[in-house]
Amino acid sequence: MFNFFSKRNKITDISWLGIDMHSHILPGIDDGSPDVAASLRFVKALESLGFNHSIATPHILKELYPNNFESIAAARLALQKAITDVGINFKLEAAAEYMVDQDFDLETEICSMQNKYLLIEMSYLNESPNIIQQIFNVEIKGYKPILAHPERYIFYFKDHAKLKLFKEKGCLLQLNILSVMGYYGKEVKHV
Repeated sequence: MFNFFSKRNKITDISWLGIDMHSHILPGIDDGSPDVAASLRFVKALESLGFNHSIATPHILKELYPNNFESIAAARLALQKAITDVGINFKLEAAAEYMVDQDFDLETEICSMQNKYLLIEMSYLNESPNIIQQIFNVEIKGYKPILAHPERYIFYFKDHAKLKLFKEKGCLLQLNILSVMGYYGKEVKHV
């Protein structure tokens, strides 16, 4: 299995990408890093690739990952303290990756990127029935929506027109670098 952080992979410097703006490196709050020690390993791996800045974006999914502004801020502070304690020069910010489902709520305190961008996602299997309306709602609230990893949604494998529509509606698209490298399969890489 491909491991993005493995030393045997040929990627040596992707600092030209700028900021890692979608990762699950905050400890213990979603399906990413289980603890601070693992988070530090991830930070060191990012640093070895040329990054010195990351915006962690843990899931907000009511039933599975009921994170909120406070839980995310606490996890970010814990990791930032650990980063500082070991002497790594690494800027860590936090936002969230919001699942657009029946529980998607823009009335709570929002964890956005730079108080401007809101990262949203859908199920990989079914398009959120109200996704266009929710993109509009995000914009009405003053945020620029970013759809996370659209190349991984199987319902868009043959419907690229929908991705173009999202862009026309003002939604940015965030691509996972692992997708480009073929980690998720040929169809995802093609999209």
